[in-house]
Amino acid sequence: MKYYLATVNMTIGEYEATTSIRFATDQDPSEVHNHIVKDWWGKPDKIDDDTYYFFGGEVAVTAGEQIEVSREVFESIPNSIACSFYVRA
Repeated sequence: MKYYLATVNMTIGEYEATTSIRFATDQDPSEVHNHIVKDWWGKPDKIDDDTYYFFGGEVAVTAGEQIEVSREVFESIPNSIACSFYVRA
C-alpha cells in the first residue's frame, strides 16, 4: 500500500478553489486520483479530457498535484483537514 496527498482543482462559475485530499492505494495513483475527481460532485454532465463538468457546466473539476508520503505522514493528517479515500486493488 502506498500513501498520497493530492489536490482537487475546482472552477465554480468565476471562482476557483483547491482542496486537499489523501488516499491510499496499490493501484496507479494517477488513475485513482482521476477516479476520485470524476465522482467529486456525483455523475459528471460532461467529460473533456481530464476535466469533469457538473451542474450544466457551472462547475469544472480537475485532478491537481499528487505526492507520495509515508504512512506516518498520511495518518498524522486528521480527516478534518483532508478528505480521505482508500482504494484497494
